[in-house]
Amino acid sequence: MFFSPGSSALFLYSLLLQVLIPLAIVGLLVALVVGSWRRRRTEPQSSSLVERLRELDRLLADGVITPDEHAAARARLLGTL
Repeated sequence: MFFSPGSSALFLYSLLLQVLIPLAIVGLLVALVVGSWRRRRTEPQSSSLVERLRELDRLLADGVITPDEHAAARARLLGTL
């Protein structure tokens, strides 16, 4: 619903409302999503690491994996730090 360019004030107001503000909102949303994604990727995952190490210990205790498999899996997990 653009106004005719003959009225420059109405045209600029229309341009502001219909184009610039929505673009600014989309830009802010993209920045928030990307920032959130980057923070999530760089946050330490210590609780999940501890849980995975406990799971390895449980598998070893239950005889599901051998001591060699346990040591290799533990080294792989700790190498991801």
